[in-house]
Amino acid sequence: MTTKRELNAKAHQQAILTVAAQLFKKDGVQATSITTIAQQAAVSTRTLYKYYANKNELAHAVYLADIDDGIATNLAILRDTQLDFEAKLTKIMTTQISLSQQLHPDYIRFAADDFQGKTGHPETGPTYLSKLDLFWSELIDLGIQSGAISQQHSPAAIRIYIQAFFNLGQTTITDQHVLKDLTHLFFYGLNGQLTT
Repeated sequence: MTTKRELNAKAHQQAILTVAAQLFKKDGVQATSITTIAQQAAVSTRTLYKYYANKNELAHAVYLADIDDGIATNLAILRDTQLDFEAKLTKIMTTQISLSQQLHPDYIRFAADDFQGKTGHPETGPTYLSKLDLFWSELIDLGIQSGAISQQHSPAAIRIYIQAFFNLGQTTITDQHVLKDLTHLFFYGLNGQLTT
């Protein structure tokens, strides 16, 4: 049975993580102080340090939560039976673009460094990629079942192609018309029609 003390500890930790995520994404990791996070989370800095040894560890925890939330969001879209495959890809891309546009450049830099193990967490990138395996496998299987992806290509090549599509879209596209055109190009190529 969970004790009241354990529930309070969990609530404090969640409050710290929630406030830190909001501030890091809005103002950047460097510009956000531990004192500000503690004040807005309604805990003491001493309490904050019980859960997170320093700001780097707290930012790392925020990024890990973002990874899990992003994968869960994308899987929910992928499993939406009301959308066809093309609409699912477009919605996933639109959602990712919208989220990335709300992030402070300094938080994006921290996330990139954390992914590459430059913040003292070399496991972040490999862990993230292994979590993504379920998403990519499900996406490719669904695409093949719907006829949107040809079975004549290897799963490895398909994954690289789709990842390149998502990575490009998340970093460069802000115009919805461009996104629509890119999605069309993704499916039909430069000649604008299905090829066999």
